[in-house]
Amino acid sequence: MLSYEQDGNPRYIEVKTTEHRIDNGELYFFISQNELEKAKTLKNYWVYQVYFTIDKQPIIKKLEDPFKEDKIKLQPTLYLTHVKIKD
Repeated sequence: MLSYEQDGNPRYIEVKTTEHRIDNGELYFFISQNELEKAKTLKNYWVYQVYFTIDKQPIIKKLEDPFKEDKIKLQPTLYLTHVKIKD
C-alpha cells in the first residue's frame, strides 16, 4: 500500500494480520518472496502487524524497514517442488 508522510514523502506499507499474540516480545508473520524483495529495495518501507483478540480492538504494531536491520530472522516454511515424471 502506498501512503504519504506529512512532509509528502512516500511510505510503503505491507499489512500483515494474525490472531496470534505477541510472544516473548516477538512478532510472527508470513511474507512472500516477492514481498521480501520489494521490502529490501524500497525506501521508507513499513510492516503494520495487526493482530486480533476476541474481546478487544485490533492491536497494530508498526515496524519501520524491518528487513534492513539485524533484528529479523527469516525462516523458510514452504518450498515449491518441481518433480520430473515420465509421460
